[in-house]
Amino acid sequence: MPVMASDWDANNWIDDEINETLRLLRLTPARAADDESFLRRLSLDLTGRLPTPSQVQRFVTDDEPSKRTRLIESMLDSDGYVEYWTHRLAIQLRLRKPGDDGVAANAFYGWLQQSVDADTGWNTIVTALVTSEGDTHQNGAATVHRFFAGPREEAEYMSEVLMGVRLRCANCHNHPLDQWTQDDYHGLAAIFAGYQLARDVRFTENGSVIHPRTESDAIPRIPGEHFLPADADNRHAFADWLTQTNNPTFAKAMVVRVWDALMGRGLITPIDDLRQTNPASHPGLVDRLSVFFAENGYQLRPLIRLICESSAYQRAAATGASSSESSSRFYSHAFRKPLSAEVLADAIGDVTGVIRGAVNGEARFIQVVDRGTTSDRLQFLGQCLPGENCSAPVGDARGIASKLHLMNGELLNRLLMDDEGRLQQMLRDETATGDLVRDFYRRALSRSPTENELSNWVARIDSGHSQSGHSPKNAAQQKAERSQDFLWALLNCHEFTTNH
Repeated sequence: MPVMASDWDANNWIDDEINETLRLLRLTPARAADDESFLRRLSLDLTGRLPTPSQVQRFVTDDEPSKRTRLIESMLDSDGYVEYWTHRLAIQLRLRKPGDDGVAANAFYGWLQQSVDADTGWNTIVTALVTSEGDTHQNGAATVHRFFAGPREEAEYMSEVLMGVRLRCANCHNHPLDQWTQDDYHGLAAIFAGYQLARDVRFTENGSVIHPRTESDAIPRIPGEHFLPADADNRHAFADWLTQTNNPTFAKAMVVRVWDALMGRGLITPIDDLRQTNPASHPGLVDRLSVFFAENGYQLRPLIRLICESSAYQRAAATGASSSESSSRFYSHAFRKPLSAEVLADAIGDVTGVIRGAVNGEARFIQVVDRGTTSDRLQFLGQCLPGENCSAPVGDARGIASKLHLMNGELLNRLLMDDEGRLQQMLRDETATGDLVRDFYRRALSRSPTENELSNWVARIDSGHSQSGHSPKNAAQQKAERSQDFLWALLNCHEFTTNH
């Protein structure tokens, strides 16, 4: 069947780059996702929340041609965006509580949240991270230096998180696959060797690290560039070099992370391993996005807006034969992304109507600062633990442990039987079975059930009601159990646990 023109719609220059590659590879792009799918995808990507049934209804019935653009803008301006992208950046920056100092962790999170709300440039945020010092209960950015046992760990962090480079491979020998040398590794560590780490973080010029090859003090060095004075505070020189517009890794490292978060697959994989021997799938697109990011003051909102407005982002998800490796790698279809542990736990709470809070009943899971307090409950859902490298693997499947926890774990089962939950309330109100099924489909999947889905579930839930020998009490109990089975199946289905 010939490709229709609408398959190749280009909303901006991102699509020009993507479509050119698709044509070269003779891959057919999917049509645009329907309104329900687009709204659910965008809401999860920008706010970490499922849209409510009323939001879905308003969006679907809106006939304005510009409604998708307006929706993107409204979500970028929402408190939900600030809340969720603060959570995302806190994970990217590997926020952890230094020792038992929860105040310092909260200060870091609060500083980051203010930065996201103001759309502070990533270059400004990074400069503060590199150069900050002072009372970490007051200056949240300075808390980052308390994450590490020593300067080598901090150097590895700075290179991986801020440069997208695995400099740790050059600790014991020169990097086998890239330009980085032992001088680069230990020279960067030497830049951070002067910190006195306590609640009040102070930098002195007296610290040093030993270079294992020379067995002498390592000379401070800008990686891949030049050495620095041995008796100076070189943090500002490193920050200036790192954030300058012609730095080959700075903008690119953030661009590929944001693209991966929204599109489900990085233009470079893994996203924290930028090197010549790990080329991008679309080199020209990476370069153009990096320039765009820099020209827009390294602000996240313009970059996110540009990606979300593209046809590539708005395409339907792959199904069946179309879900090939090449299709997902080159973005002919939307990629199915597993919901993170925190987002999934909050989504389950929204659907069931049981939101007890992640910590002491006070916060949603994406609002938790010290994620170590919830790791015992969420690690089976795939939670990235504090301080870990949280680059998501390519793939849309949840792990076996996560699936087993959803099927049998306390997190889900107790919510289905909670007297204050939505299901038990609907059963007490004797809600018609069809209305019950429709309501949960709209809350969980942002769509109504098909006729076959509706008729099958109604038949299963209501089966046995007319059988003789069953008291009304037993019949009601059996319907409640079958209704719990229905909601359990809905919350375990692939359509619910992924963003597509």
